[in-house]
Amino acid sequence: RRGAAPPPTNGHLRPLSSPISGLVDRGLCSEFQLLSAIVDIAFRSSEGRHPAEVCHGCVRLFVSTAPCVSCIWAMRQFQLILPQVRVEVGNGEELYLYKSDL
Repeated sequence: RRGAAPPPTNGHLRPLSSPISGLVDRGLCSEFQLLSAIVDIAFRSSEGRHPAEVCHGCVRLFVSTAPCVSCIWAMRQFQLILPQVRVEVGNGEELYLYKSDL
């Protein structure tokens, strides 16, 4: 979008542009911004090592609607970068579990 601020990321995650609504900047989705911020913090805090070596745990997201395809893609990228961190997403109706094989 013209005039919109870029999402706060150092480029570790990439938003997916939807063919249905390609004019919408999916980098502005709250799920994408939150996961990007966590990955950025993990890279800054890992003291020169890859974050996958030192980060483990669980991230729980609660969103108002089911995640869009771009946000699901961001969750998958998060999994690939931080495979020892479980991501759980709830939308009030269902619970989506995105878990890496440990």
